[in-house]
Amino acid sequence: MVAFAHNYRPANRVCLKCDKKFDSQGPGNRICRKCHKLNARYAGNCEAWLQSQRGVKRHNGEVIICGC
Repeated sequence: MVAFAHNYRPANRVCLKCDKKFDSQGPGNRICRKCHKLNARYAGNCEAWLQSQRGVKRHNGEVIICGC
């Protein structure tokens, strides 16, 4: 366990992503383990995959075609 300067202690907090309560490990831990794993899962995906999830990329109304 990490010691914090202001005597912060683990607490039951609400996840900033899913709004469910979880046991936080300290002041820097505001996202639950499940949401943290989801974030890590999407961090390594390429831009082409992310674009397919978001939809078509446009500039001034015209579709941008990427050569990726």
